[in-house]
Amino acid sequence: MHLLVEMYDDVLHEITQTAQHLSDVIRPGTAYAHRTERGKSMSDLTDPHGNVRVDSLKRRLKDALTAAMRARDEVALSALRQALSALAVAETSGTQLAVLPESAVLTVLAAEIRKHHETADAFVTAGRPEKAERERAEAAVLEVYMPRTLSADELDQVIRREISSAHHDGLLGMKAMGRVVAAVRVAAGPTADGAAIANRVKELLA
Repeated sequence: MHLLVEMYDDVLHEITQTAQHLSDVIRPGTAYAHRTERGKSMSDLTDPHGNVRVDSLKRRLKDALTAAMRARDEVALSALRQALSALAVAETSGTQLAVLPESAVLTVLAAEIRKHHETADAFVTAGRPEKAERERAEAAVLEVYMPRTLSADELDQVIRREISSAHHDGLLGMKAMGRVVAAVRVAAGPTADGAAIANRVKELLA
């Protein structure tokens, strides 16, 4: 139980840090780049005039919550409520209400998914498989909204390309670490595991 309390504290700290970062970079009237949700075209994210709907993904989450309430789907209800609550924290972390771009919404969703899986792992360790199953089911509800991630081979290709670019500019060995990790994280998207990327870059630079 103590392990679970520590885990939730860590996740809350992570969400707070994410919210603070978002408040630093999000300003009203700023133009943002958007990525389409898995299985959706850009027409699903734009209005009849072709303007990008920055809250499209959040609206889909709200619609899913309404559907879950009607269906009395407790798993989906729990997952979606927690996700929307985390988004609300990010939106109100600054001095004024922010409309999050889709990339920021995906970042928050990724943190929520990671929280569910980490909690599930803790329940497994504690001998509570039924609780672990529930957490993984809630993670699956949110994973539907995430874009496809790079495969291990695709990630290695991106890393090797960035290492080659850094070497061309005279950055050899671990001196290239910071530049390569930053470039790969941009290429991999907002939902990529930063720690995993850093570890793989370190391995390939060694």
